[in-house]
Amino acid sequence: MSIRLFSLSPPPPQHQQQHQPPHCPQPAVGREGYVNVRQTQRRHPLDAQKVEAVLRELTKHLGCAHMDVGVWLAGDKKVRELNALYRGMRKSTDILSFPFHEDLSAVDGDSLQDRMAARLYPPTSDDEDKDEDEEDQDEQQQEQQQQQQQAMVPEEDEKLVQGAISAELLDDTFRGDEALPFTEDDMNLGDMVVSVPYVVRAIQRDAKARASMGADQWAAEARSTPGVSGAMMHFTTTTTTIATTSDGAEEEAELRRCLEARIALLLVHGVCHLVGHDHESDEEHAAMTTEEGRLTAALEDSGLLALARQRALKVR
Repeated sequence: MSIRLFSLSPPPPQHQQQHQPPHCPQPAVGREGYVNVRQTQRRHPLDAQKVEAVLRELTKHLGCAHMDVGVWLAGDKKVRELNALYRGMRKSTDILSFPFHEDLSAVDGDSLQDRMAARLYPPTSDDEDKDEDEEDQDEQQQEQQQQQQQAMVPEEDEKLVQGAISAELLDDTFRGDEALPFTEDDMNLGDMVVSVPYVVRAIQRDAKARASMGADQWAAEARSTPGVSGAMMHFTTTTTTIATTSDGAEEEAELRRCLEARIALLLVHGVCHLVGHDHESDEEHAAMTTEEGRLTAALEDSGLLALARQRALKVR
């Protein structure tokens, strides 16, 4: 079931000028995806621009910067409601992901563009029946036809012919960076909902676990845990209690650093779900954690996540 929570809410004015009715085909060339950051919890306010920057960096490295995505920074009550409604679990959790496009399994290793193409432009029954030899023959025939067309056209018009051929070939494949028709629904990647209070409690819970385990053993456990789960362990406060008064300004600042980093890492996890990753089987889990590692490194390289620095911090 495709779900749209809010990622295609009315866009800002610069987007409204180019807005087309749903199901109206339009080109994807130069399209910048709309990132909707909605924040309804107020106890731990987060910088929406930083969150948007993280999402834009992730979609860029996933090859879907032209697609729309949304994140809702909510409280426990809203996440508990959605978790009960869509998963039948009456409890809160850190993040919920709602992919708009179904059947985008990422285990086979195909790119997101190829998987989107297979979903949006499924092959006909005739195409499915063709074996490799027949497909090779078709390609050879197409090449011969193109060569014949080029030989019949004056040299000054050759570029026009090439353009026509390219346009014909593009009709068979979906690419976000090429001039193909799409609808608003096609460009909706999906939505995520984060319980910010849940993440804060997880930070405090991990602080107690690290104090009990010992800093060295905790760091070793973090290094051996793949994907986002291990990376988040590096962002744990060095005190087991978080003061929220003016006297605890340093502890509060440390909590904010950890919270912002963990939100970014949860978005890595959530976006992986939106593009077809899962962790139900060992194979799926391995593929997903590998992709999480790649995206986490991309955030580090962009300066949006100081994981390397956090790993090097001395424990008080």
